[in-house]
Amino acid sequence: MPTNIDAFSRDLLESIFRYGTGLNKPRDEEGPFLLKASGPSEEEDYFYSSDFQVAVSSVCRRWRAIALDDPVLWNTLHFRAPSDIRKARLFLSRTIPKNTATMGLNAMGFPEYPTQNLLDILILTVAPQEYVQGENLSQAQLAEIFSILTPETLRWRTFHLQVQDNDCRLCARRALTQDCGPAPNLETLQLYHFEDYEDAEDLWNIIHRPPRMCFRNIAPNLKHVSLIGVNLPWLSSPYLGELESLELALHPERIRPPYECWEMMLRSPNLRSLSILYSGPKQADEFDVSLTWPTADSGRRITLEHLEYLKLADLDSDYLVNTLELTHIPNLQKLELDLIEED
Repeated sequence: MPTNIDAFSRDLLESIFRYGTGLNKPRDEEGPFLLKASGPSEEEDYFYSSDFQVAVSSVCRRWRAIALDDPVLWNTLHFRAPSDIRKARLFLSRTIPKNTATMGLNAMGFPEYPTQNLLDILILTVAPQEYVQGENLSQAQLAEIFSILTPETLRWRTFHLQVQDNDCRLCARRALTQDCGPAPNLETLQLYHFEDYEDAEDLWNIIHRPPRMCFRNIAPNLKHVSLIGVNLPWLSSPYLGELESLELALHPERIRPPYECWEMMLRSPNLRSLSILYSGPKQADEFDVSLTWPTADSGRRITLEHLEYLKLADLDSDYLVNTLELTHIPNLQKLELDLIEED
């Protein structure tokens, strides 16, 4: 009886291939968001290497047939260099369901894609002064990436995007609001715009445009949202009220959510993780008293029944106290504070 590797069954090889493929993927215990709100990092542990599945698919005909037939080995698409675009086109072709005719429809009328055919996506672009042709990504490559991905929006499961200049931001804005259709399988969304502004006018050019609706406002399974330097049409984004993890960061006062939407997000019945870094609800001023917050004795305290993790960073102490006075967090397990020159 043969005992060498050729005797391994197909099921056993599939398990080995999936295990090896998963070794380089970000671990679940690190949280759902790959990008750090504190700023772009040189640490790239969150970036996924596909060397393993490429290697096993090149060993022999049998291994190649098994590897190419398993979409789990190819459904993670990470982009940080032009070579990743070519690779993604190939990987994407290996994740398409073989028999769409047998798929049913969900309650909203969208195809019920098998889990193994859903896509996990990360896109990293760089600031203009850091762009090196052939080595990293800028606006031209971002447009090409979106041309590949937007036809598959129905299959997006996680989507992380980092942009560091206005051209890339406008490209992403156009793709997410105009080109992408509904995202019924999207569970994690992280949009990250980090840019060093030369002056106040540059910042104004970024924040004066009102936000637009993403994914036709259809993302019924969205559980984890991270918005870093990015805002949404707060009051017309119903999916923000059903979250498990929420991260808001780097929001100037003008683009922060009104208290009404802040309250809606925090009242998400399953919210377990909340991170606020230089963000929070917008405050009223002499020009718009409609933004006035409720008082602590108004009966509108927000109870975060299931919240276990809370991080607060770069917040003025008075603003922070006023915000927390309107919340009740009975089951908190971990609190992180990083305040501005405060005790």
